[in-house]
Amino acid sequence: MSCDCWQALWTGAGALIVAWYAFETWRLRKVSQDQFEASIAPMLLFAHNRPDGYDSIVTLDLHDKKPGWGIEIYNAGKGPAILQHLSVQSRASETLKSAGMDERGRKYDLPPSPIPPSTSARIWIAEEDVCASGAIDIVSFEYEVFYTSTSRVKYRTYHRTKKGKSLDDTPLVEYGRVK
Repeated sequence: MSCDCWQALWTGAGALIVAWYAFETWRLRKVSQDQFEASIAPMLLFAHNRPDGYDSIVTLDLHDKKPGWGIEIYNAGKGPAILQHLSVQSRASETLKSAGMDERGRKYDLPPSPIPPSTSARIWIAEEDVCASGAIDIVSFEYEVFYTSTSRVKYRTYHRTKKGKSLDDTPLVEYGRVK
């Protein structure tokens, strides 16, 4: 083989080694980024009453001076959460559905309110937005909130209550990153 062939062979091998190291470096950066996000990830949870040890720092009135109730959204995560959207949906029993009562819900666009770790926000919503008056036989309520971390990663928390149970008596259903 001539000298030019050996040079081409060694240049090609060097290019493959550089490409392999570039790929491995990209993988390390990705893992490092995921670990960093996990160290500052917020985790918003729902409650009717503020849990002990959580200071309420924000109150949002979304009930337009109509009768309503408040829910507490508290941050049990490691980093601040920036609120974006909240939706509340009622699920009626078959008895109510057959009587013509509809299931109701509402999505609220929230002002970008930061909730630091170990603090909470009190949100007041209108009762008529999520259940008809006299709707005693509601089976469940579904609460869903979308929020971002300070590194702009989007998260979602979903919580469904069971009949006769409050937010404080039912477990978290879903929590995670939104792709």
